[in-house]
Amino acid sequence: LQPGRPYSLVTLLCVTFVLMTKAQYENYNFRNFSGEDLMPLTAAYGKALDYYAAGNWTESIQYLELSLRLHRLLKDSVRHCASHCNSSKHDDESFAGYPDLRVYWNVMMKATCQKKCRALFPAFQLPPPGRKILEDFSRRSPYRYLHFAHSQLNDLQRAVPCAHTFLQRNPEDQQMQQLMEEYKSKYDLSGYLIDHEERPYEVRSAHSGVQELEEALWLYFQEYDLCQAECEGITQLLADRDFYAVIAVNDGRSAVPCAHSYFLFEPEDPVMKQNLLYYKAYSQQWGLQSNHFTPRMEAFKHYNQTIMQKKMLAFAETYFGLSEEVSFIQKQLILWPHKSLDCLKC
Repeated sequence: LQPGRPYSLVTLLCVTFVLMTKAQYENYNFRNFSGEDLMPLTAAYGKALDYYAAGNWTESIQYLELSLRLHRLLKDSVRHCASHCNSSKHDDESFAGYPDLRVYWNVMMKATCQKKCRALFPAFQLPPPGRKILEDFSRRSPYRYLHFAHSQLNDLQRAVPCAHTFLQRNPEDQQMQQLMEEYKSKYDLSGYLIDHEERPYEVRSAHSGVQELEEALWLYFQEYDLCQAECEGITQLLADRDFYAVIAVNDGRSAVPCAHSYFLFEPEDPVMKQNLLYYKAYSQQWGLQSNHFTPRMEAFKHYNQTIMQKKMLAFAETYFGLSEEVSFIQKQLILWPHKSLDCLKC
């Protein structure tokens, strides 16, 4: 091999099968999950790590991929019931003149709906995974193990996408970053930098058009609502405020509400402070009115929802003695203005 010259992984490995990497979700079917594969996530993941420690790479890969499918099955089952119960009508005209009772009624009806719905899905009949395992999947740790196992079998076609998927959640991992740079210097990775866990709203970039970014923002809030309903702590979202930083291009009337939305989440951001002063100075030239200098409605709703959740957690800690659980959730909420907006982990 000539140093510095990129070689295609296909050429290098002399493979004869399909070029694209086979994702572990290729045979995944939420509605018709194989009964033979159905087992507690804790057991599947435990077997995967036992085989990994013993150097049984093929078996470890088999159970790591099964663990990822079981994790997705749990998440999809939760989301299905949440979506179904949130879209169902629970109002009762008997409580029309009693707003407090109407709220309690809706909460009880949604809880009843969730209980009935979850009874229909096999994922909920299994012992639930512990917090540590859910944190491993949130950090995408299984992909680190998959990368190494595939590497030991000289299967770089599958190892590279696993490394890439892991790095999307762990960009600070220097060891994996160095390995990826080595891959890039030796091989042509076109078509192999695949994020197996990519969400629809993450596909858009800052270079996308305004309309595409608006769609991404809508997808984000839809994702967030589902995540809140899950209350399982198994989905992590990117920082929502970043959408507002890039969503308006050369459109002052759209840019100002976006800037104020960002400022709502990051009130100490020096760049955004300067931007707002700039918009104020040129407000007459751009035809800006006082109503333009307010955050967007969905940003207000999102912000107020999070503030209310923090108050509810404080109330629960004070009056119900849920100190350990509340402390865990508060740690997640504290992180969101600076790093990422995690879902509540109940």
